[in-house]
Amino acid sequence: MFWVLQSDQFHENGREVMIQTLERFGIPYAVTQIIPFSQTDSNDPYSHQLSPEVTSEKPIITNGSIMLSKVAKYRGWQPGGFLNDNFDYEVWFPHFKDHLLNRDAVFSDVASANPDMEDIFVRPTLDSKSFNGQVMTRDEFSAWQKDVLAGMNTFVKPDTKIIYSPAKNIGQEHRHFIVDGEVITSSRYKLGGYSNFSEGCDRAVSWFAWQMAELWAPARAFVLDTYIAGDEIGIVELGCICNAGFYKADVQKLVMALDSMPGF
Repeated sequence: MFWVLQSDQFHENGREVMIQTLERFGIPYAVTQIIPFSQTDSNDPYSHQLSPEVTSEKPIITNGSIMLSKVAKYRGWQPGGFLNDNFDYEVWFPHFKDHLLNRDAVFSDVASANPDMEDIFVRPTLDSKSFNGQVMTRDEFSAWQKDVLAGMNTFVKPDTKIIYSPAKNIGQEHRHFIVDGEVITSSRYKLGGYSNFSEGCDRAVSWFAWQMAELWAPARAFVLDTYIAGDEIGIVELGCICNAGFYKADVQKLVMALDSMPGF
């Protein structure tokens, strides 16, 4: 494959390992950036130009922002960023409902939301990065909602679809990188509610992630975030693999698994 990396995403430590891996194994790649306000099609917000521009006769895979994955989708790159319509909480909720941390989620838009709990977890249904999933008090949610309705939020609109549910305490959170049904690499990113990075995970957690990937997959490659609460293991969320933070995952294993995928 030909890899396209977004230059302004280099705050992610794993990007250096990614580039080292590509160079070590002679895998072709380019580093580029999205030119703001450069749409070539006024009817499509993802028809951005890149600098430098990218062309390749090989299948193209990306690593960067959600916007880069959308640009790749607009251009018809395969596999691009593996982005598709399945990366929507409403789509994958029925497949994993019994295993989800937020199995009691309420689906709404911002304007219609009326949570009655004191501590509220809220996130967009789409994997759009319009805002990060977060916990708010009822007063904080009300103030945030008023700002959105008043047009004071650049990224969130009154009709933005969200879920909300009671906030929950969990012990650990792990991210699993899954390619064609296999858990390629995992890492812990939270412990006791705080950022805490560690490579790998317990076998029981990895086995659970594999089981969930067997149950249903939004794409041939994706990330699955899991939680541990006491003896319970479950799903936090799913995400697009080419836009996900690496944390302490084995980036070389991930690159090699993605680059060797058959069918592209």
